[in-house]
Amino acid sequence: MISIAIIGLMLPMVAIAQKVNSDEVKTAVERIMVDYPASTLQDIYKSFFQDKFGPEHIISDTIAAKKYLLSELNSDDIDSVVILEPTGIKGNYIRVGLGAIKSGKVDVSAFFNAFIRSANVTDKSVVEQWAGEWVDAVKVIDEMNLNLENYEVDKQAISQVLQRGRYVMHHSSQYREAYNPHYRIIAKDIFETEILPLLNK
Repeated sequence: MISIAIIGLMLPMVAIAQKVNSDEVKTAVERIMVDYPASTLQDIYKSFFQDKFGPEHIISDTIAAKKYLLSELNSDDIDSVVILEPTGIKGNYIRVGLGAIKSGKVDVSAFFNAFIRSANVTDKSVVEQWAGEWVDAVKVIDEMNLNLENYEVDKQAISQVLQRGRYVMHHSSQYREAYNPHYRIIAKDIFETEILPLLNK
């Protein structure tokens, strides 16, 4: 029987930044730390920026992205357990584990198509807005006193990335070693209409 595990569904402030809801930030961070206690600030940040931007940062070359997905699926450490996880504060996207394909529930072409169509085109102003939102979010995280490993180092590294007008960061080595993540980001509406029904069959 196929098992499905669903896991808990710097810069000056810029003028155009939207204020974040502190309670939503706390709830999102608490969910991440319960599900993935080895997370660092870098991993929290990754979930948050994925929620803002989706997967566009890694699919400029769709042919290469498809080849990489197929190569990743050949890994011996991907099983048929399907992990589903909302991103960041709003859950605008879902991290869908590659177990969805390994389980035989979702065809690789359908999965990849949903992933590609989840991409957004991001302009510079949105990145600037995000930089301000992150400043607000990290103030809330500061107050949570999580005692995360390399916290101040990660804060500075994220700030430097944002200062360069970029926003992408990878999972920390601690997270990769603890959880060996294999997933793709799919927009919530596409996931709910196209992928979830297949998983529920």
